[in-house]
Amino acid sequence: MSIISMIDEEMIVPQGTDQTLCSKLHQQHGKNKHFIAQTSKQAHKSLAFGVKHFAGPVFYDCTSKYL
Repeated sequence: MSIISMIDEEMIVPQGTDQTLCSKLHQQHGKNKHFIAQTSKQAHKSLAFGVKHFAGPVFYDCTSKYL
């Protein structure tokens, strides 16, 4: 399942949270060579992940602070 599909699905689930979304993304894509998982040092700061794009790594935040 793609990252975008997983975000769409988590928005529909009544119990979906920022934490569960980020956790599911790490579980599903954590072993993919293009997925950048949080380090243990970063885990307490934010819910984030990265994607290695052709132009370089891009990091995303799982929190819905703009909603």
